[in-house]
Amino acid sequence: MNPNAKPLVMDLDPHLLQPNPWNTNIVSPDNEAKLDESVRRLGMYKPIVVRELEDGCLQILGGQHRWQSALRLKLPTVPVCNLGRIPEHRAKEISLIDN
Repeated sequence: MNPNAKPLVMDLDPHLLQPNPWNTNIVSPDNEAKLDESVRRLGMYKPIVVRELEDGCLQILGGQHRWQSALRLKLPTVPVCNLGRIPEHRAKEISLIDN
């Protein structure tokens, strides 16, 4: 990612996103229900942070649990902040900072 490039913010179908394989955060069923209720009441006011992979897929770097909530709630779109194509080591750093 060019440090001077601006991230692209858009609304997308949550089914177009995929989780990253290194996220170790686990949410209990009780907290999942609380998150679902929060998203239901307040909406998705914070974008899900993603990067674009070489094959064009969008991989989640931050907001995986909100993404899962959006899928459970069958939201048609979610706000997404696309950082573009960035290397995996940088993606992991961003993911750690965002979480």
